[in-house]
Amino acid sequence: MKPLLLAKMGSTVSSLQPRRGDFEDWFLDGLGIPKEALLLVRVAEGEPLPAPERVGGAIFTGSPAMISDRPSWSLATEAWLQAFLPFQQPVLGVCYGHQLVAQALGGEAGWNHHGREIGSIEVHLHDAAQSDPLFGELSSPFVAQASHSQSVLRLPPQSTLLAGNGHDPHQAFRWGDRVWGTQFHPEFDGDIAAGYVRDRGEALKAEGLDPQALLQKCRDSPAGDQILKAFARLCFS
Repeated sequence: MKPLLLAKMGSTVSSLQPRRGDFEDWFLDGLGIPKEALLLVRVAEGEPLPAPERVGGAIFTGSPAMISDRPSWSLATEAWLQAFLPFQQPVLGVCYGHQLVAQALGGEAGWNHHGREIGSIEVHLHDAAQSDPLFGELSSPFVAQASHSQSVLRLPPQSTLLAGNGHDPHQAFRWGDRVWGTQFHPEFDGDIAAGYVRDRGEALKAEGLDPQALLQKCRDSPAGDQILKAFARLCFS
């Protein structure tokens, strides 16, 4: 069985790593798959991506980088994704990865004019989500975890909008029947979301946000695990 690629676009905040690990640990937990089923490639550190035919699916993670800066590793990852699409294997982009997937498919990503969205948030499903393989079992609205200042500004052509909220109307979309993007982080739990709020505390105050109020709202939600386990079933069924 082919492994699932995890294209790692960077690392989590240093304050969380000693206690909670990093992106790959959280995705492994959420997906519910053994470590050997995951092919980790640290693309932001220059590690080469595999030949597209070697993997049975791909996840593109979040990043501390900004998609609008167009780093060279990001452009190379976009090109790899475009070469991977004809194999019709499952693809999931998360946060930065969501923006990268949208951009690779002809959409547009950049700064969200509402500013930063961080902590535990409420997301509303659209009707199309009811029959979606990843979102069909979720109730609406559901709680998700977020930490971003940029967003998908224009969806790719022929994509299906699955979820949104007042801060970001493009919280989740599907392209075709095997490619998804989520602006929120299904691999985060409430504790991780709170860690991001604490780490960004001074910046949040400077932006007119209240870190303590945001911390009080941070809470766990089953939605992220449901999405990731549904994605794993598509990759390994």
